[in-house]
Amino acid sequence: ALAEERASPLTFQRTSPKELVAEYLAYVEEVQRRAWRTQQRYRAALERFLDFCRDRSIEAVDRITVAEVEDFVRWLRGQSRCRNGAKTGKKESYKVGGIKFILSTCRTALNWAARHRRLPPYSDNPFSQFPSDVLSEGDGESSERDVFTPSQEKAFFAACNEWQRSLFVPLAAYGLRVGELTHLLIENIDLDDGVLRIRSKPELFWQIK
Repeated sequence: ALAEERASPLTFQRTSPKELVAEYLAYVEEVQRRAWRTQQRYRAALERFLDFCRDRSIEAVDRITVAEVEDFVRWLRGQSRCRNGAKTGKKESYKVGGIKFILSTCRTALNWAARHRRLPPYSDNPFSQFPSDVLSEGDGESSERDVFTPSQEKAFFAACNEWQRSLFVPLAAYGLRVGELTHLLIENIDLDDGVLRIRSKPELFWQIK
């Protein structure tokens, strides 16, 4: 590195949580071009991360350890929020799914930080080390629940009129998101092979994940 007059591979740029969040969200918006709703969900998740860092006086992201991530989870369990990052509305405590989404967003943000040398080389991402898959609601039941039982599903579709059924069947059968169905065009449908092709439509300012 000295001979080539470049930075040592062991150096990194110390970065505050606020700087990391701002730079990562700019990357999501300007490089990845994620959907606006997805950007808002990421922003809401990372704002909670910033709130925690301010509360605990964490001034640099390279200071975060697995112990801090555990404290973050404890802190989140004591917080309340409006759904989907809204500023107003009924506030509720975080469910396990919401906590997992926040941890996943933080993990992705720190992976980005590592690629851009904002973390010490060869250090592990503390959000990757934390076993978020074992989190539960605390009632002894899994946080993953079926929306419908088989009998409820049959009753639901039986109660649909023809117009409703034409919307709900492709959502359920193909696992489509609502946005993917509403942006589906006739050229995306292969009737011969029975295939729906989900593709970004930049001319409609719409991107898929």
